[in-house]
Amino acid sequence: MFTKFSRSLPVLSAMSWLIAGLLLSNIAVAADPDYDIEIVILEDTSGRYSKTENWPIIPEEVATENKNPAHSRSAESEKRIKLLPNESFKLNDEIKRIEESNEYKVLLHTAWRQPGLDKPVAFPVHIATNDQPESKVGSYIEGDITLVLSRYLHVSGDLTFYRNEKDGYVPYPVKFDRRMRSRETHYIDHPMISVLVLTTPVR
Repeated sequence: MFTKFSRSLPVLSAMSWLIAGLLLSNIAVAADPDYDIEIVILEDTSGRYSKTENWPIIPEEVATENKNPAHSRSAESEKRIKLLPNESFKLNDEIKRIEESNEYKVLLHTAWRQPGLDKPVAFPVHIATNDQPESKVGSYIEGDITLVLSRYLHVSGDLTFYRNEKDGYVPYPVKFDRRMRSRETHYIDHPMISVLVLTTPVR
């Protein structure tokens, strides 16, 4: 009996290593995948659609609250994103063609890397242009972009577009929730602005 048990030790050891390897493999697969998200926001300077009807505006007290990034940008989300350098942008050619039309102005072009998370744990990323009302230089935009990875990839936006009008800056809501295909440029239309979104999985 003792001899038979001793001979089975190498077999048990090999099985243990195999099981451990499978467990480590499953842990690696279960890790949250990373995505690069590139966002371009364009203002329709022609105003062709904005004058066709009255668009809803955000009450002043709500707009003031939304301007405080602390309401959405947590310290945790700051740690979990990595801003990407300009040389990594993939939508430069699209922007060049759009700018040649002289009908749009680029308000914001940014990109960052973050994990793809399920809806209960997904976090918003705060974005904002550099122009502020005090500068009196053009319109500007700010708000949150949230990436959700579940059965499908979703990108949602809860933004405020501050349009520079003759009586001052007027805040307009811009909200969207779009199912995305990675590596494809998605175009989100709005009467006053347009949003280009490109999500790329990081291998």
